[in-house]
Amino acid sequence: MNTISNQRAENIARNINAFDTVYQYSDDMRNVRFFSNLEKKLNQILSTLSNDDKMIVAELCEADQAKYFGLKKEEKTVQVEQTKINDMKTSTTSFRKTVMLRAYHIMAATGKEWSVCLKKAWLLFRLKKEMHNGEMTFYFEKKDGSLRKAVGTLKMDKIDYQFKSENQPKVTTFTYFDVEANSFRSFKIENFMMVEQPRTPEKKAVATICKSPAKLIRIRRNKAKKQAGTLPNHWPGLKSADLSTIEIF
Repeated sequence: MNTISNQRAENIARNINAFDTVYQYSDDMRNVRFFSNLEKKLNQILSTLSNDDKMIVAELCEADQAKYFGLKKEEKTVQVEQTKINDMKTSTTSFRKTVMLRAYHIMAATGKEWSVCLKKAWLLFRLKKEMHNGEMTFYFEKKDGSLRKAVGTLKMDKIDYQFKSENQPKVTTFTYFDVEANSFRSFKIENFMMVEQPRTPEKKAVATICKSPAKLIRIRRNKAKKQAGTLPNHWPGLKSADLSTIEIF
């Protein structure tokens, strides 16, 4: 009998798919300890599930990942049903798996909190998505500790480059086409800093509209107070209470 919820099954499967099955061969002891603890926790959770619940989780996992944790997928007699499951997994978990893998790597490399690492992983995902539409300006930390400002894109009609191989870049690195260097460049994902937000007149107008009237009043009063020390001496009747009535242009 099935007792597991879809949300919990997806959470367990997401962690299994992001698990590094060859972590024992890593030279980074912090990385080994992290995945060792994760493996113990996942095995503990799976031991509390029924066989039917394990099948549900297994259907959301990659074949190799499910095999590593001893999960067996239910054999489908109808090929159409299997095709639908594969399509659903590909469309809903492919990019999420990449985000989760990046977040796990950032946490293992930096030791920062999970929420911070997950936020950075989603920023990298959005950056890559925007690069397919045009150029983006962003910052990352170089090996020598200095800050690097880069302008990159992944839009094919803007890339004049002959690819040397068809190998996909690693999840631990972010690869982009540098517009200024006219060549591909990459950096470690844990060194990513931020994306530069263009301050176009449209964006400035939207930011002003989003401000509440009370905030605009406080801004005007603060500007008036700052200018109070520069007011001419021939305004003897002006008091501090009258500053709110001054129009600031």
